[in-house]
Amino acid sequence: GVIAALAVLVLLFFRAPKVDHKIKYGRNIVAIVLIWVIGMGAINLGIASGLINKKFGNLRDSYFKYGFAYCFTNSVLNTGIQKPKNYSASSIKKIVDEEESQATEATEKTPNIIFLQLESFFDLNNMTNIKLSDNPVPNFEKLYNECPSGYLTVPVVGAGTVNTEFEIMTGMNLDDFGSGELPFKTVLT
Repeated sequence: GVIAALAVLVLLFFRAPKVDHKIKYGRNIVAIVLIWVIGMGAINLGIASGLINKKFGNLRDSYFKYGFAYCFTNSVLNTGIQKPKNYSASSIKKIVDEEESQATEATEKTPNIIFLQLESFFDLNNMTNIKLSDNPVPNFEKLYNECPSGYLTVPVVGAGTVNTEFEIMTGMNLDDFGSGELPFKTVLT
């Protein structure tokens, strides 16, 4: 991708119309660097103050709130988790060795768990403003009372719930992925 972009820039350089006056490269380079420094400073100030986010829960809303230039650049450059400062093969081997030394063999039989996450399900018994003559979901109520169960609050509604499903089923945190990334598409396929 980078090589192709450079090739296009070189081609444009030779194919572009020639100018009559002398181009002031020094002044132009200083202007470009100055604009870049001001832009990066503004972005870093926005991130530090909390006005701009590096992670986007909902891409559509983020593009509307922060604009195309920032969101596009962020999603290209922010590819997810960063390499830790003390990362090395020996530090990873040490962690693996510690985990293996503490590992115990499972002696009891583990349960067979069926996990259902249904966005379209709604328990009408939770509505306080209506009176029902019969329980509309008796089987659900039976399973809820007899089996381990509960409610889950998630940070997204509508678009982006696929990421909640990914986190629940894999135990992987989406903070370790890039902005707007859909791990079902990029990791599991």
